[in-house]
Amino acid sequence: MGRYFDYDSFEDAPDELEECIHEINSEIRSCYSCQPYDSEEKDIVWVHGDRYEISDIFYDKDIPEKYWKDILPYIECPNCGNVFEYLSDEVGIMTEYEHKFQQKYDEIVEITSEKIQSFYDFLSTYPYLGSEHEVGKKIAKEIKEMSLEKITNKTYYRARKPENGRIFLHSDMLNPPQDKIIPEGRFNHYGQSHLYLGDSEELCAKEISNEEKELLWMQKYNIKLLDKVLNVAEFIDQDNIYKIPLFFAGLFHS
Repeated sequence: MGRYFDYDSFEDAPDELEECIHEINSEIRSCYSCQPYDSEEKDIVWVHGDRYEISDIFYDKDIPEKYWKDILPYIECPNCGNVFEYLSDEVGIMTEYEHKFQQKYDEIVEITSEKIQSFYDFLSTYPYLGSEHEVGKKIAKEIKEMSLEKITNKTYYRARKPENGRIFLHSDMLNPPQDKIIPEGRFNHYGQSHLYLGDSEELCAKEISNEEKELLWMQKYNIKLLDKVLNVAEFIDQDNIYKIPLFFAGLFHS
């Protein structure tokens, strides 16, 4: 499971301990400060990650106790930046599903990085000739071969943060007008107007507010019909990563 450090002092093994620190930090998703507070119960409600004491993580990693206090100052919460003082401090670590997803993520990046990097370098020089590159051709072929879906009678939402106390109208909650500067997005290029929606109010609120408590504007959309929808969610649970389309694997690369 873990690795055992058989050294006389922390200074004797900085590289090995540094790797261990990185491994532990990569598994932490939250801490006690990140959990929502229940004012009626006067206590936090643990919802983010599996609840563990830091000492239990060190124990599971087979780290000798003589190194625990040396490692502790380097353990921090990636969500809020909290640095811990006590071995009894609690953190939320990756769930079993997140572990599996992270492993799959790493494998997908490893087997596709060379092709994706080649495509990126090509687009950096020839941004409008992506369909002429080997990877561009494969992506175009994959998308054409995918079966498209229809969305009927579904409800979606969009959230926005308030701006200078202005009351948002329905038109303000639609996709950006073409006469506005539209930045590069997750699924749109610079200047392309897209509408990003979520399938629950909670999801949209968490994403736009980084899970902080604050006032948000929320718009509800009743979708009667959307045809020719490309559904990429099915690939997340694909066991054979070699069957995952290259265009989907490309979304895993920053």
